[in-house]
Amino acid sequence: MTRNILIKCFYALIVEIVGAGVALFKKGEFLHEPSIEHDLKKYTPSQEAKKLLATLWTYQLSHHGKDMEARWLMGLPPTSSGTNYPSFYRGLAELLEVGLAEVARPRLMAMLSNDAFAYCWPISDELLTYETYHFEPNDVVAKRIKEKLAE
Repeated sequence: MTRNILIKCFYALIVEIVGAGVALFKKGEFLHEPSIEHDLKKYTPSQEAKKLLATLWTYQLSHHGKDMEARWLMGLPPTSSGTNYPSFYRGLAELLEVGLAEVARPRLMAMLSNDAFAYCWPISDELLTYETYHFEPNDVVAKRIKEKLAE
């Protein structure tokens, strides 16, 4: 008799576990990770990350406008001289960690991630005022951004 009660309790427990699993699956929370965009609402980039993000965003707009398929790539080889090398990689590490940047292979150059577009568009005007790494004169870049966004 005790054995029958234990078997019934065991089956009831199995049914509860399966039911809970099905409920979680139906709610879409089964093996669900929080959205990075949700986490990014609280994200405040460091100076290094802000400079790199502003650079990637500025030159992305300058070269590709609203085209989210094309990516502007930036790299700073280890043989670079000057003080930009360590801060570039600190900023890149942070942006990689929060999901705003990716590294294009095999060239190993930094680029914006898809999530970066969702993050950057609402704050685009602000990002365009931040300090960037320079590859061209600012007025040339600003003019090209206006042209690309007008297309």
